[in-house]
Amino acid sequence: MRCIRHAEPTILGYRIERIDEYDERGLLQAMRYEVFCPQTGATLGSHASLRAARKHVILHELHAARALRQRRQERQPQVA
Repeated sequence: MRCIRHAEPTILGYRIERIDEYDERGLLQAMRYEVFCPQTGATLGSHASLRAARKHVILHELHAARALRQRRQERQPQVA
C-alpha cells in the first residue's frame, strides 16, 4: 500500500496533513487527516474528515487554556 501526504492549512500552529492510501492497483483505499503538535511534531490524532481534525485542534487548545486557568487559580491565596 502506498501513502501520499498532502499539507493542509496550519491552524493555531498545529499542522494538519491529509493522507491518501492507495492499493497496489493505484485505487484510493482510505483517506484520513492527522493533527501534529506545534511544539514536538508528535501526532495528536487521526480523523476521517478535515472538519473533525480542525475540531480536535480547537478542543485541544480550549482544554489547555482551561487547565492553565485552573492551575493559576490554585496558586492564588484564598482571601476570606
